[in-house]
Amino acid sequence: MLRKSHTTQNMSGGWKRRFVIESPPTQRRSGSNYAGRSQQTHKGLKIRKSPAWKEAVVIGIPKPETTRPPRQLQTYKSIERIRPNHSCSQQALRLVEYISEGFKIKRKTVAVFFDVAKAFDRTNKSWSTKAPRSPLLYSAYVNDIPRPSSGVQLALFADDTALYLRSNCLRNILPRLQRAIDELTQWLRLWRIEVNPEKSASIYFNYNTRRSTVPVPIDSPLKILNQSIPWQHNYKYLGITLDKHLHFRDHVSGPVMTYASPVFAHARPDILYDLQIVQNKFCRRAADAPWYVKNSILHRDLELPTISKYMRDASERFFDIANSHPNPLIVSAVSYEPPPSNHFCRRPRSVLLDPPDDLTVEVEKLIEVNEMAME
Repeated sequence: MLRKSHTTQNMSGGWKRRFVIESPPTQRRSGSNYAGRSQQTHKGLKIRKSPAWKEAVVIGIPKPETTRPPRQLQTYKSIERIRPNHSCSQQALRLVEYISEGFKIKRKTVAVFFDVAKAFDRTNKSWSTKAPRSPLLYSAYVNDIPRPSSGVQLALFADDTALYLRSNCLRNILPRLQRAIDELTQWLRLWRIEVNPEKSASIYFNYNTRRSTVPVPIDSPLKILNQSIPWQHNYKYLGITLDKHLHFRDHVSGPVMTYASPVFAHARPDILYDLQIVQNKFCRRAADAPWYVKNSILHRDLELPTISKYMRDASERFFDIANSHPNPLIVSAVSYEPPPSNHFCRRPRSVLLDPPDDLTVEVEKLIEVNEMAME
């Protein structure tokens, strides 16, 4: 029976789709064979093959215009290859830290995300180059982009452009942000870079434990060339879905589980537990375990860290790199003491002070018992 499929890229640049076919069970599942199956499954995971699955590779012949991966994914990977010390997560963290600091001092933040139309096609028309170099050419093309004044912040990563500003009152933010938009738009028109106002977005970030139904309390739109920028509840920036309260519920419910986890690992535990539920189901299905086998035993047998532990370890590595980063903007963004655990506002570094959750504690106890028994 056909179970699932995923797409990978072959050496020639084309794409192939791999279908994983699960063999029908020959006997009824029972708890008596779980121990043997869990050991066999764990051994199979190490060699990246499942002993209960058969694999068939179906190689498709794509059309000429579909021989490349999605443009956005190709853009981010190309930039990270060109500038290995810079990543999407670091740039997104700058914005999240700026907004979170505003929550702590009771400030509101407004961010405008620009949709640049066919940015890399513009640079490729004048240069004989392959597509993977397009982000580097575009970065050189916009290197002299004017930095806004009046405290407005500019964030650039490939063709993802954002302006943001915080203040104690929305009426103080909008005029200053509109001037920065006009200055940036004028420069973009001078260099024939098109911006789509309808696909751009404005978000009013404010602290609230509940999700509000109104995106902005004042119906006063920002504009690009006299066209209104729509106010949105959320926006996907560098692959991370940011909502106006930084709950990250929309991002967690998306298809990517732990992408850029240091940016949202400080979210509420009940929101992040949805990811742990997905992993628990995977472990039970991979090991063919009956219902009465505990999730902690499954994680121990498969030697798989819990979501909480994985995110904490990833955050520790992430902030260790950020503290010694050559870019002073990233260093300044992470140079702060996280608020205490009982503080109303949590920030990304707060995850480093959080105690492990119950599942992680139980798994670590089982691992410790196994190590003692082996000694």
